[in-house]
Amino acid sequence: MQSFDFKQYSFIRIEGERYSISDFLFSMKNDFEEDKYLKLFLEQWINHKSYIIARSSGSTGIPKEIRLQKSYMICSALRTGKFFDFQAEEKVLLPIPIRYIGGMMMIVRALVFDLDLYVRPARAYPFYPMTFDFDFSPMTPMQAYDLLSDEKGKAFFLSIRNIILGGSGVSEELQSKIEDLPNRVYSTYGMTETISHIALRSLNQPKEEFYKVLPGIEIDSDADNCLIIKDESGSCFKTNDIVLIQDKNQFIVKGRKDNIINSGGKKIIPEELEKRIENLLTLKNSFFVFGIDNERFGDKLCLLEEVKEGMVSDFDIFNCELLKVELEKNCCPKEFFSIDSFVYTDTGKINRKASIELFHKTKKGC
Repeated sequence: MQSFDFKQYSFIRIEGERYSISDFLFSMKNDFEEDKYLKLFLEQWINHKSYIIARSSGSTGIPKEIRLQKSYMICSALRTGKFFDFQAEEKVLLPIPIRYIGGMMMIVRALVFDLDLYVRPARAYPFYPMTFDFDFSPMTPMQAYDLLSDEKGKAFFLSIRNIILGGSGVSEELQSKIEDLPNRVYSTYGMTETISHIALRSLNQPKEEFYKVLPGIEIDSDADNCLIIKDESGSCFKTNDIVLIQDKNQFIVKGRKDNIINSGGKKIIPEELEKRIENLLTLKNSFFVFGIDNERFGDKLCLLEEVKEGMVSDFDIFNCELLKVELEKNCCPKEFFSIDSFVYTDTGKINRKASIELFHKTKKGC
């Protein structure tokens, strides 16, 4: 594992001005909530400890505190910087929450590459007009979708040369909005435990099907086809993501092992089935499939839809009959349910487990 002189990463460039972190902390204002988290992160960065305390988003379980080695965070920043060819003083935007790993790593990239960092409040519609273009920005898919939904937002989105999307999956609708754009947009694969992304998938120029791992990362899979990640330090991290690996450094995520539904003896990966349903129907509402304990099937395959106030269900008699025709019998949901609102994580992912628990409390059929 490479060793680092942390003193060289003790300066930060903010909106055109370069400061020592100590001087910046002394002079910084607390105008926004993100200022508080920026201050907390920088205080951790320059303390005597070798690690940063981070918190997982909770999308795959209960949120938890994780100790991240600062040297590993620098390695992660170097991987991303090498891929995007970061240059000193390039202007980069930080419009996502600093309290999670995606925001933290944007600060580390700025420290490592002397990038000119613009921190803005994390909000669903991240419109921050400037007199100049940005070279790089992370966003959530929800932020990208909202910006691309009107001309003003789209113009701002196009003013950012490189964009990475993380925190949740990229829908087919968002993919269609992105694939013909002239700037470079990527979907990321990673989590708090892997210190942000370890792989990128181009969404345009050209659109790619597989995630490609960054330099220094090796991948493998276990007997259940779950992804195993090995970094420069030799550390291995086993995920619950079921993958298809191609050429040792590319992979597709098919779904999560802990979401598998065993219905009538057939193992169904919900994420795969959901994509098939999205491709068959024109849908406005969010949904997912899940299993309910059943003496006959083991898990009875069901579909849960989010139908907000003023909306109507996408799964009317016509669409339900169409699914029966187009899907294999054991892949067609046996029952359709709805609730007014899903439970979401702070990063915008549907929390399936919590949403199912909420459904069982309210339980109404379509």
